[in-house]
Amino acid sequence: MTGMYQQYRQAKEESKNGFQGKKVTLHYFGMRARAEFIHILLSQAGVEYTRRDIEYAQWPKIKQEEMGGNGLPCFEVEGGIRIFQSNAIARYIATKTGYAGKNFLEQALVDMAADTVQDIMDGGFGAIMSKDKAKIGRAHV
Repeated sequence: MTGMYQQYRQAKEESKNGFQGKKVTLHYFGMRARAEFIHILLSQAGVEYTRRDIEYAQWPKIKQEEMGGNGLPCFEVEGGIRIFQSNAIARYIATKTGYAGKNFLEQALVDMAADTVQDIMDGGFGAIMSKDKAKIGRAHV
């Protein structure tokens, strides 16, 4: 818990100037999927970042040794900030880069769009990963 609190304090002290002067890395598998929305957001916001594609064979070791048991995607900002979970990452980036909305209504609309993307992704993943051939081709969204 101490690590999360330290990250919170560090993030709170950061300026609202996006990620200027900071090295930013997005860790994910070498595929589109849960990190795609993050890639799009970073590109739209003009944030320069490094994409680290992790091989499946390396994942169990990396998960324990580097990610503290957390899953991917992982968004890392120089200085020790690591954020996991695609929606949390997207909201953090949107807030830091001015895409999160200027008032409560705009913020709700941004969240609505992000959650809609998540619903679409969840439906698509369910069909793709399904062993049931009837589900493939007609994802439930």
